[in-house]
Amino acid sequence: MHSDHRTTPDQAEVLRRLVEHRAASSGKRSSQRGPRVVAVAGGKGGVGATTLAVNLAVDWARQGLRTILADFDVAAADVATLCRVEPSCALTDVIHRRVPLAKALCPGPKGLRILPGRSAIEPHTPALSAPAARQLLAALRHADLGAERIVIDAGNAAVGQPWRWFGETDDLLLVTTTEPVALMDSYGAVKRLAAEGPIRYALSYAINFVSDAHDAHDVHARFARSCWRFLSLDVPLAGTVPVDPAVVAAARVRVPLSLHSPGSRAARAIARLSQHFAAAPRGTHTSPATSATPASASASVA
Repeated sequence: MHSDHRTTPDQAEVLRRLVEHRAASSGKRSSQRGPRVVAVAGGKGGVGATTLAVNLAVDWARQGLRTILADFDVAAADVATLCRVEPSCALTDVIHRRVPLAKALCPGPKGLRILPGRSAIEPHTPALSAPAARQLLAALRHADLGAERIVIDAGNAAVGQPWRWFGETDDLLLVTTTEPVALMDSYGAVKRLAAEGPIRYALSYAINFVSDAHDAHDVHARFARSCWRFLSLDVPLAGTVPVDPAVVAAARVRVPLSLHSPGSRAARAIARLSQHFAAAPRGTHTSPATSATPASASASVA
């Protein structure tokens, strides 16, 4: 079913009021102030983007970082399920001014705060429009919530998510797998992002469900070279996550993998992924091509 991503005048007014008390801006991005915002998105459905978003957030919360996990993929709204949270209110209630933003945040594991995509009484919700997502992100950034990290489950390109709001984030992690269709869709997502204007956030990608390190290395080399040759973008590999039965076991009992099986291969890989963002400069935009070969193509695959 086609989702209408337009924002009505009433909705736009509601969203503007969410941030009416935000600090005055000089027009420059405030990427060096406030919480670091990391959006996690799948090039297509079924690549495990939500699982990575949840466990990145949990991993940062375990480290003592004040973290908010926001489910912008309201059509699926799987974050609450994976964290065993049964919300009475959600992001949609904030949009329609039924509750303030702070009240919509649910307590999650290890002190994590969760903004669910929808509550249990809402059986279906259309995808967020780009203006709605942008205004909600501004509200999360500028509200007095004390967050140091904001992780956003951004959905996937296969359902036509409007991603123009990514320019308001510090980092975008695109999730793919070694499957040809997933790679093609992920490349298509990068191409669409590049077509929307200069990429001013740090764009990287992760390869999930890796069963063979050699395949992952080959995929990485081909993907990086394609982005460089045809889009003039150096898109670095943030990390790889192996196929691991512990992921399914954790999902079955609705406990984040990082807590259910912290010693599993996948959990350790996600922990390394979180370290990638700790080491990477904040909000460093994806580099345009300046040589014949992308620097990221020669990076090692764990």
